Amino acid sequence: MKTKKIIKKIINVISYVFIFFLLALLAFVIICNFSGKIAFIGGRSLMWVKTGSMEPTIEERSYIVVKRIDAKDVEVGDVITFISEDAMIKGKYNTHRVVEIIGDHEEFVTKGDANYGIDKDNVKAANVVAKYTRSLPVLTVFGRFLSEPIGIITILLFMMITCIVVYFPDVKKTLEEIKKEKIKEREEMINQKIQDEVKRLEEENKKG
Repeated sequence: MKTKKIIKKIINVISYVFIFFLLALLAFVIICNFSGKIAFIGGRSLMWVKTGSMEPTIEERSYIVVKRIDAKDVEVGDVITFISEDAMIKGKYNTHRVVEIIGDHEEFVTKGDANYGIDKDNVKAANVVAKYTRSLPVLTVFGRFLSEPIGIITILLFMMITCIVVYFPDVKKTLEEIKKEKIKEREEMINQKIQDEVKRLEEENKKG
């Protein structure tokens, strides 16, 4: 019996850790999706690509993994993430392929695989942020689902149900303890009243 209890506890701990990991990952994905900033963990990060300018390499509305990189390590053919100087998306992140390196890695000519021509503005070395490593098809499906209202509602319900499943046993136990405590207090009060009444009757009998 003890072995079974230990195994059950271990499984519960693993389950809680897994749930926490999923929630942490979800929070990280949402932050990367909506904050407009790249948060690196171990030199890597997730990015949400909105457009199809890099198709078929990177599909429209998909999650990708990027690795932090220094401009001097960029090579022709690399798909890099950079801070764009294009007037349409100035200051935002863009992910395109390097087709030419100017000078000693001072600037880079980039192009979207699905675009007809090169990008209007060259990428300065200081604006190079990361290098594309791979796409995440499974997370992409999740991301597309999350971008819809029904997806957000589903995730919120999942989190609520998870909290209920995790914390309900503790809440139930606490309520039961409160109930027992109240019953105990009531019994003690009744016993005290009985003792007081018995004492009163004994005193009356002595006087009589």
